[in-house]
Amino acid sequence: RFFGGYGLPCLREYFCAAQLRPLICLCCPDYTAGWKNVEGDTVKTIPIKAIIADTKLQSKINLADEPILQVMISAWNEAIRICGLENASKLLRWCAYDSDFIPNQHDDRFKKWISKGLTNYYSFVHKGTFQCFETLKKKHDLCADDFFRFLQIRNYFNKELKVHLHNLRFVETFILLTKSKPDKTISRLYDAILRCKKDSTIYIKVKWEKEASLTISEEDWGHICKIPWTTTRLRVWREFCWKNIIRFFITPKQKRYQGRGFTCWRCGRDGANHFHIFWDCQTIQQYWSQIHNHLQNIFTANFPLTFECIFLCNIPVDNMNYNDQKLLFILLAGSKKALTRKWLKREPPTTDDWINVVKEIYVLERLSFSINVQRDTFYKIWSKWTEYVKPVMSDFS
Repeated sequence: RFFGGYGLPCLREYFCAAQLRPLICLCCPDYTAGWKNVEGDTVKTIPIKAIIADTKLQSKINLADEPILQVMISAWNEAIRICGLENASKLLRWCAYDSDFIPNQHDDRFKKWISKGLTNYYSFVHKGTFQCFETLKKKHDLCADDFFRFLQIRNYFNKELKVHLHNLRFVETFILLTKSKPDKTISRLYDAILRCKKDSTIYIKVKWEKEASLTISEEDWGHICKIPWTTTRLRVWREFCWKNIIRFFITPKQKRYQGRGFTCWRCGRDGANHFHIFWDCQTIQQYWSQIHNHLQNIFTANFPLTFECIFLCNIPVDNMNYNDQKLLFILLAGSKKALTRKWLKREPPTTDDWINVVKEIYVLERLSFSINVQRDTFYKIWSKWTEYVKPVMSDFS
């Protein structure tokens, strides 16, 4: 829950949770306060809970006449955007008012379902599954002629919302807090936001896709995220590999928000983002080409010289044995470390820098395997590397 040590919270996420609290109080029937009586819980007869997750609906009803509520909802929208919860929050929309659900524009019967307890789309879900009509009919006293409306909602849900069911913690927390008098609201919202961000790294995938102009399937992304934690036995190197995947290192493009220059320190290109700094910069093209050639020579295999393959480690390794796979990912980790050791320096890394980094990993890996009485396994993993670099590094043994 905390980062930075000594219980230091993620300040941005904590600020978002604090910004969301007033809306939670406004939506909770058990919460009483003078300001709430003034604001009310509807806008032009539409419940506030039906408005907050629907930006199109917000623009239609014109919140300019409700300045305080407008500030709250603006804070909500900004918090949801910052935390990457736009898709998950769609489950909070009410089927009777959802601006994207066309049938409610021609059929007022959906509004009558509100009194029966069918409000937001999550109210149709039980244990991650959209409930059948017979179950909903019994629980919410629906009529037989509501079946077609049920089919309309289920069809819309399956097409637009079902994919977001994996990210429910925030939605569940929000609904729970609005059902009873809020208790520890900010801390519970903060925890839900962190859990959502922890469980989903799709937003990181999207950033890589945008910068590198590529498409990564969710299956491949899951594989990419798994590799850092299986590459070596050394936690420090696992952490380093993970930092590369999650874009931990601050680039010139990010520094522009600090009023500082945002040109690449190697080539001088403006707006140098993560993809440029780690891969696309012309100054390091030769370095990556040399790494690529060495890898193909070591494993007598052909690897695509692409960002997704070499940097993100999404390499087809089905034809490689376990030991070669381990060694390959270790060597790729070393290639990225050689880059970060030349951070803010004009000169690019060299293959000698790479070999020296790999030697450091080699020494620590050998110690780890020795402690666990597994030196034979260690040498099986590293044999191809030691044979390959003997001509230039005689102290590998």
